[in-house]
Amino acid sequence: MDIKELFEKDKQYYTQDFKAVEILLNRIRIALAGEKFLDISDLDLSQSIPFDKDITQIYISLFQKGGLKIRFGSKRETLKQTLNRVILKLRENSKFSQFDIKNSNDCKLLFEFVTSKHKINSKNVQSKRFTQSRFELGITGFEIRNIKEKQSWFFMPTDAIINSTQNFLDALKITLKSTPIAKLSNSFSERNEIFFNSPDYDFYLTNSRAFLDFNEKCYPLYRGFLVNAGN
Repeated sequence: MDIKELFEKDKQYYTQDFKAVEILLNRIRIALAGEKFLDISDLDLSQSIPFDKDITQIYISLFQKGGLKIRFGSKRETLKQTLNRVILKLRENSKFSQFDIKNSNDCKLLFEFVTSKHKINSKNVQSKRFTQSRFELGITGFEIRNIKEKQSWFFMPTDAIINSTQNFLDALKITLKSTPIAKLSNSFSERNEIFFNSPDYDFYLTNSRAFLDFNEKCYPLYRGFLVNAGN
């Protein structure tokens, strides 16, 4: 898919009505606040949050005034199972009680999900040419997957903004901290070399969508910016 096709696809996506997503994010807040099981059976989210059990990793982050942040991501057989898993793990976080989840003015909720991914050689990642190996900060993410353990670590486009990441190697450094490779060396350059040359890891570039819920409104994000779309 070339740049023009990608632009038209994005343009079409952001012209839709996101009322169902707004309702969903409000229900997520209610579930977080009241320890309730989230039900989405009456919501049509097929266009706004297309779900594929093999691809759709979902992250929910909470941001409280004062710099407090917690986050969890998961991927399960269904959208409902995935959301309830994330809600459960956020509630189990030791910092959760410090969040005023019912107050969307003070507590922002960021909802992100992976929409597609393709496997490449991590050594070929670059940012200058529009090829399958192009990584663009704030737009592209990636997944590192341990083949043997079947465990994945994700770098989402919003991570570049939140962590003030400057380039791909910065993003890789942040992500490798959470992997078993971090235990093999304290040197960031050595960790990179281990990863680049290890047969135990696959690398995927990912695309994703994101929504920010605050001030009692739901805002789609495009390239890190708020979009006044749909509703």
